[in-house]
Amino acid sequence: MQVFVRTLSGASASLDARPDDLVGGLGQEALVFGGQDLDPASTLAECGVEDGSTLFAVARLAGGGDGTPAMGKKHKKSHGLCPRCGKRSFHLQKKRCAACGYPAAKIRSYEWSKKSKRRRAPGTGRMKHLKTMPRRFKNGFRSGTTAPARKKTAAS
Repeated sequence: MQVFVRTLSGASASLDARPDDLVGGLGQEALVFGGQDLDPASTLAECGVEDGSTLFAVARLAGGGDGTPAMGKKHKKSHGLCPRCGKRSFHLQKKRCAACGYPAAKIRSYEWSKKSKRRRAPGTGRMKHLKTMPRRFKNGFRSGTTAPARKKTAAS
């Protein structure tokens, strides 16, 4: 059967081969067919190469990287979402939240300004329903009704 090999420069070469020939015996460093790397120890028939197929010669890069998980990126994320406060201030290497101090038992708090205390008050985070809970509890968790009329006090 006749197989075509396209080189890196774009030139095509035709090779006469048998289906039971090894891929490594074609004289190319690395070959790709149908988007798959061809194993040099497998035969052309095992790889699905038929008569008139075009194989692509590709270059192999030397080395395997420096072993870091960054995959070439200079800076990756250092902070993720905190399980307790929900802010993106959980340091992924230190395993500690910069905002609430998680996993410490007590929430991180100092004598901050009035404005910052207001930001952290109950009912301002993920559990906003706690803001109205005391009032709703006082009224018996009624819903869809109007408030009963107030009783007038006797003027003395």
